[in-house]
Amino acid sequence: MCHPAWGRALTEAQHLKDLARLSRVRDRIDREDAPPRPGGVGVADVSAPVGCGPAPTKSSGPPHPSSGR
Repeated sequence: MCHPAWGRALTEAQHLKDLARLSRVRDRIDREDAPPRPGGVGVADVSAPVGCGPAPTKSSGPPHPSSGR
Protein backbone atom coordinates (compact mmCIF):
# COMPACT_ATOMS: atom_id res chain seq x y z
CA MET A 1 0.00 0.00 0.00
CA CYS A 2 1.13 3.55 -0.72
CA HIS A 3 2.51 5.81 1.93
CA PRO A 4 -0.26 8.21 3.13
CA ALA A 5 1.78 11.29 2.20
CA TRP A 6 1.89 10.17 -1.44
CA GLY A 7 -1.86 10.52 -1.77
CA ARG A 8 -1.75 14.03 -0.37
CA ALA A 9 1.15 14.93 -2.67
CA LEU A 10 -0.72 13.61 -5.73
CA THR A 11 -3.85 15.52 -4.71
CA GLU A 12 -1.84 18.71 -4.26
CA ALA A 13 -0.10 18.25 -7.63
CA GLN A 14 -3.47 17.80 -9.37
CA HIS A 15 -4.80 20.89 -7.61
CA LEU A 16 -1.84 22.96 -8.83
CA LYS A 17 -2.34 21.67 -12.40
CA ASP A 18 -6.00 22.65 -12.22
CA LEU A 19 -5.12 26.14 -10.97
CA ALA A 20 -2.60 26.62 -13.78
CA ARG A 21 -5.17 25.52 -16.38
CA LEU A 22 -7.80 27.87 -14.93
CA SER A 23 -5.31 30.74 -14.97
CA ARG A 24 -4.56 30.15 -18.68
CA VAL A 25 -8.27 30.02 -19.49
CA ARG A 26 -8.93 33.23 -17.55
CA ASP A 27 -6.07 35.00 -19.35
CA ARG A 28 -7.40 33.84 -22.75
CA ILE A 29 -10.91 35.08 -21.88
CA ASP A 30 -9.50 38.43 -20.74
CA ARG A 31 -7.61 38.85 -24.04
CA GLU A 32 -10.66 37.93 -26.13
CA ASP A 33 -13.00 40.23 -24.19
CA ALA A 34 -10.61 43.18 -24.08
CA PRO A 35 -11.67 46.16 -26.19
CA PRO A 36 -9.49 46.84 -29.26
CA ARG A 37 -6.61 49.21 -28.70
CA PRO A 38 -7.08 52.72 -30.13
CA GLY A 39 -5.19 53.49 -33.32
CA GLY A 40 -4.53 49.87 -34.19
CA VAL A 41 -1.67 49.61 -31.69
CA GLY A 42 -0.74 45.96 -31.24
CA VAL A 43 0.71 44.26 -28.20
CA ALA A 44 4.18 44.13 -29.78
CA ASP A 45 4.06 47.89 -30.39
CA VAL A 46 3.09 48.64 -26.79
CA SER A 47 5.82 46.51 -25.24
CA ALA A 48 8.66 48.18 -27.17
CA PRO A 49 10.60 50.80 -25.19
CA VAL A 50 10.18 54.44 -26.17
CA GLY A 51 12.44 55.38 -29.07
CA CYS A 52 12.80 51.81 -30.30
CA GLY A 53 10.63 52.13 -33.37
CA PRO A 54 11.07 50.24 -36.62
CA ALA A 55 14.36 50.54 -38.48
CA PRO A 56 14.48 53.61 -40.71
CA THR A 57 14.11 53.00 -44.41
CA LYS A 58 16.21 54.56 -47.13
CA SER A 59 14.65 57.79 -48.24
CA SER A 60 14.77 59.32 -51.69
CA GLY A 61 15.82 62.68 -50.22
CA PRO A 62 19.25 64.29 -50.48
CA PRO A 63 22.21 62.27 -49.15
CA HIS A 64 23.52 62.94 -45.70
CA PRO A 65 26.46 65.39 -45.72
CA SER A 66 28.79 62.85 -44.09
CA SER A 67 28.13 60.18 -46.75
CA GLY A 68 30.57 61.81 -49.19
CA ARG A 69 28.17 61.77 -52.15
